Amino acid sequence: MNNLPGSPDRLNTRLDEFDQRICALEQRIALLEHAEKTMAPAATPSAPSPLLPSLPHWQAGGTFPVLGTAMLGIAGAYLLRALAETRVLPAAALEFVAVAYESAWLAAGARSRATFAATVYTCTSVLILAPMLWELTMRFKMMPAGADALTLVAFVVVAFVLARGAARTPVLRIANISAAALCLALAVATHANLPFLAVLLSTAELCEFAQDQGKNARPLIALAADAGVWMLIFIYRAPQSTRADYPALNAAWLVAPGFLLFAIFALGVALRSAWHRQRISVFDTVQVTIAFLLAACGLLCFGPATKEMILGLICLALAAALHVAEFAFLRAQDRRSQIVFGAWSVTLILSGIWFAAPAGAQILCLAISAIAATVAAAWLRRAALAWHATVLLLAAGWFSGLLAYAFHALAGTPAAAPSTNVWLTVICAVVCYGLVQLRPKALCEEQPFPFLFAAMAAVAAAALLVQGCARLAATAFQVGPHHLALIRSLILCAAALALAFSGARWRRAELTQIGYAVLVLEAVKLVVEDLRHGHLAYVAASVCLFAFTLIAIPRVAHARRREKPS
Repeated sequence: MNNLPGSPDRLNTRLDEFDQRICALEQRIALLEHAEKTMAPAATPSAPSPLLPSLPHWQAGGTFPVLGTAMLGIAGAYLLRALAETRVLPAAALEFVAVAYESAWLAAGARSRATFAATVYTCTSVLILAPMLWELTMRFKMMPAGADALTLVAFVVVAFVLARGAARTPVLRIANISAAALCLALAVATHANLPFLAVLLSTAELCEFAQDQGKNARPLIALAADAGVWMLIFIYRAPQSTRADYPALNAAWLVAPGFLLFAIFALGVALRSAWHRQRISVFDTVQVTIAFLLAACGLLCFGPATKEMILGLICLALAAALHVAEFAFLRAQDRRSQIVFGAWSVTLILSGIWFAAPAGAQILCLAISAIAATVAAAWLRRAALAWHATVLLLAAGWFSGLLAYAFHALAGTPAAAPSTNVWLTVICAVVCYGLVQLRPKALCEEQPFPFLFAAMAAVAAAALLVQGCARLAATAFQVGPHHLALIRSLILCAAALALAFSGARWRRAELTQIGYAVLVLEAVKLVVEDLRHGHLAYVAASVCLFAFTLIAIPRVAHARRREKPS
């Protein structure tokens, strides 16, 4: 009776079984949750409700709210402009409120972690600052140029203070570039160059010595500073009638910006290359060169009567400093920095001699400098100094007229007697070639400067012999073009044999190479000069000389000095 399907005992048994199954199910669920928490502690985000559609990232991720917030900032700027039109507030108070307002937006951009929000808020700050300064200065005439410059300096300094770290690089880049562009625009509009040029130089200095923060904006800031200095030189170099509305400036104020610009970038390069042992960059090379040229132009345009002497002494002092930095601080593996510093130093030496030396003593100074550089190269075993001596000697040959004299003597109409400067350059070439042989053989091999020294001396000697023989022949008969061509063939063939013999005798490969080069020059001369004149007897004589030299020069070049018995 109690076991019937509808009886109370049967129902109670079913309920107990159901209760036990529920307890077992709860225990299993608890075990599964504990295992999930142990294996994955991070909470798994719940799936979105199918009733709510998923939004794109640019709608749900905060892009629209950021843009809306920025538009509120622009609205606040228009409110400040309306206050400026009513002139309710004094100019100083309104300027202070406006600067504080745009600084707040700059701070919001610097403190934002998202790159998009930081960029938008910084651009909002710039869009508030630029029209405010322009209208307060140009329309309402409430701010002088000096106050604009101070405001821009404060804006840049605040940007450097707030923007720290790589994540805030866009903030600093936008602030620096905007300030530089606004400086150039206001300098053109207000005709007050110096205040805004001071802002550009200050910004360039901050970017130069705060590498981690301002390195991305350095090229554009440097370009703006270069443009500002060049604008100052160009405007005040013009006649007074074309710049009547510009303020009168002393010569010192016109010269100083160029030298400050050069000092900023030169000091930065010196600290990075010489002190921190970093390789000089292409930007630094170009920028320092441009800055020095601007400083030199400013000094030559507005300097005192002795401006050329001052510039020459500055060049020589900088060349000495570059030599010290090149040989004392630069790493041996840093070939780029060594080449750049060497090129700068030799260029400054040439410029210093050109500007500082008297007009009649420039060639003498170049010759003495070439000999001194050769002696230093032999003593210190530095190939870079030998390169400097080569450049100085080539400059002496060019400015003394030696190269032109040799060309006319060997290929054209011989000129008058060589000048003292020509003889001085020839002697300098011979002395330099003798001194460079004092270097160890390992340092002289595969270097072109012994060849250049010997080539200059050989060409000059051949030119002097051609002119001397032509003058000697002129005492006996009238020298014509065919006579001169034969004399040149005789001198060139003799020079080729003498050089080949000297190279074999003293084991100087460069002399043998120059001998073969002279022989090639003689072959070209036969075709260009001898055959053109048409005197067959003289042409035959020149060809015989050339043929004899062709036969003899290999034997002479490969001859060896016999060893004396002990």
